[in-house]
Amino acid sequence: MSTVALTSLRGRHHAAELTVHPQGLTIRARVAASAARRLRGMLGRDDEALLIVPCASVHGIGMRRTLTVAYLDRTGKVLAVKPLRPGGVHWPVRGAHAVLEVSAEAAQRWVLDSAEHIEVSLP
Repeated sequence: MSTVALTSLRGRHHAAELTVHPQGLTIRARVAASAARRLRGMLGRDDEALLIVPCASVHGIGMRRTLTVAYLDRTGKVLAVKPLRPGGVHWPVRGAHAVLEVSAEAAQRWVLDSAEHIEVSLP
């Protein structure tokens, strides 16, 4: 696996492995980097996590489940973690370059907190 910068994921769609530091927690996620994939987000998907790049705000329009959303800066630092309820809308988070959407079930297993750092690795 090779570690990549969030800024290099633009326009591509991958499976990725995310490592949360300092916990050492590993999260498998899809990467949505095209306009169509970013717009769709996790709507109709069973993935546990989706990394949306570039992205500074998200919506839950059409969703049937609550998500936990982590906003990341260009270096992978977690700026904010918020719940996203079905039909909800989040305003842009200053400095955010990517959003990690996590299903509520997965969020119970993974504790994401502000000031942590997420590293992205591609197979």
